[in-house]
Amino acid sequence: MGPGPKICPEISNIPHHICYNYDMKKILQTILFSSLSIAITGICRAATNTNIKSMINVWDKTTPGYHNIFTLTGTVHSVSKSPQATTNTAAFVIDDGELLISVFNETKPLMKLQAGERIVAAGIFGLKKQIYGNEPYAVAHTIKIIGRDSPILPVKRTLRDLSNFSDNLRLIQTSGIIIDWRASEEDPLWMCLTLKDGPMTMPILIPSIKEDDVNRLLESRVSLVGTFHWALASVRRYARPLIVSRFSDIKITAPPAADIPFLERKIYLTPEKIRSLGRRKIRGEIIAVWQRYNLLLRDDGQIDRVKLSHHNTSSPHNGYEATICGYPETDQFNFILDTATIFSCTKKKTASTPAGRVLSLNDVISRSPSGSITFNTSCYGMPAMLEGTIQTLPSLGNAEGRIGLDCNGYLIELDTSACPEATDGLNLGCKVKATGVCLLETNDYDAQTDMPHISALTLIVREKNDIAVISHPPWLTSSRFIIIISTMTGILILFLIWNTSLRILVERRGRELARKQIEATNARFKTIERTRLATELHDSVVQNLTGAAMEIRAAQAELQEKDK
Repeated sequence: MGPGPKICPEISNIPHHICYNYDMKKILQTILFSSLSIAITGICRAATNTNIKSMINVWDKTTPGYHNIFTLTGTVHSVSKSPQATTNTAAFVIDDGELLISVFNETKPLMKLQAGERIVAAGIFGLKKQIYGNEPYAVAHTIKIIGRDSPILPVKRTLRDLSNFSDNLRLIQTSGIIIDWRASEEDPLWMCLTLKDGPMTMPILIPSIKEDDVNRLLESRVSLVGTFHWALASVRRYARPLIVSRFSDIKITAPPAADIPFLERKIYLTPEKIRSLGRRKIRGEIIAVWQRYNLLLRDDGQIDRVKLSHHNTSSPHNGYEATICGYPETDQFNFILDTATIFSCTKKKTASTPAGRVLSLNDVISRSPSGSITFNTSCYGMPAMLEGTIQTLPSLGNAEGRIGLDCNGYLIELDTSACPEATDGLNLGCKVKATGVCLLETNDYDAQTDMPHISALTLIVREKNDIAVISHPPWLTSSRFIIIISTMTGILILFLIWNTSLRILVERRGRELARKQIEATNARFKTIERTRLATELHDSVVQNLTGAAMEIRAAQAELQEKDK
């Protein structure tokens, strides 16, 4: 065995168990002092770059998970307090001359601030680790008011001139046309307006108001004052720039235009110029409707796609003559009238079908020498007839109502949202002949991305009779065969289990019957033996008694003779 624990000379006379307690006490003290040293080191590491005078490079100097201690002199730009706040806290935006930053006011007692006051604020700044990145935060624990600057006035900016960095949290004044609005899906207390100025659009976030009040802003040119945010924290992981304002800060400078010009189709128009055209109207025949808010309009041989606003109240129908107003967009293949409303919609006396010959699959899709799929762009809005096998059907509650059709190896979608009854009687594997209007699906144009491309071909079904069943799938399909085999296997397994159980039961009953028969035979044999023994015993007893009686009589007779 190795040497025992080393005993200190000055405590060598102390019993061993007390010496061990002494050693444990020293170890615990060492651990405690080490923990305090680590904590102090962490605090020193967390409080790096102290006394920051400017926030312009705070992101570069702050390590995620740690914080900086700052002392900042600046002007209060704005003050806000959440109406749902349960604690006496508020936030303010301070301008240090180089950058505007939002700071939580956690002074105790809470110091009330006003816009325009010159202050010295001290606190901590850090970067909080989130799933989507590092979110900055600043907290002021001490605030000292040192004076007051001139009133904070909004800075005039156009939507194109707004800078994500220098204008963040700045009070700005801008103008444009309110083209749309919707209630916020994140917070029912807010609603979002869409402001358009030339090719630029930007959401405007305001507290919720009555629909009649916000509808008066639609299509009006307005001037508004609000705070620009390059990214506002929300449930969205990636936010976009927006302006936070109030309804009272939105002023109508021009009512909606009474005379809306028709859309002129010119060559060599860039997407930016098309977006800058402003509100335009088109008139033509509705040749296809899908998903309620999308339609194709034929105007003098030109096919235009229309995306209706969710505020549109008129219901479009195939074959109707319509006048529609909206804002031109493009996917670089065709004009798209976005955020549109139907001004008039009347039924034609003789509804016509889409012009042109009916196209086949080979007229629409082909394969390049490299094997990639190419589309004939001239088929946009043209009638086509395709034959194929149904691969997918609309699921229960699926509002899109699309059928997947396999046409010689090409998967084509049939949109039946305008006539859901067209799917009645269809099953997987049915071979059908479908007639409809060709729609080339493209991605939205973005100046920062590559050229838009055609991603798929969709056939818009107009009527119930546009889908005709050529043949139904054979009854014994692969899925049904698997079901039958599975069912028969299950029945066979159940039969084997039942047969085994029955055999075990019969064997058990046979053993019980054999046991009972053996017991009955044994009982019968015992009865017969008892009867035999009783009979023999009876006969022998009677015989003996008879012999005895005869001998007694003989003796009596002999005695009587002697007496004589």
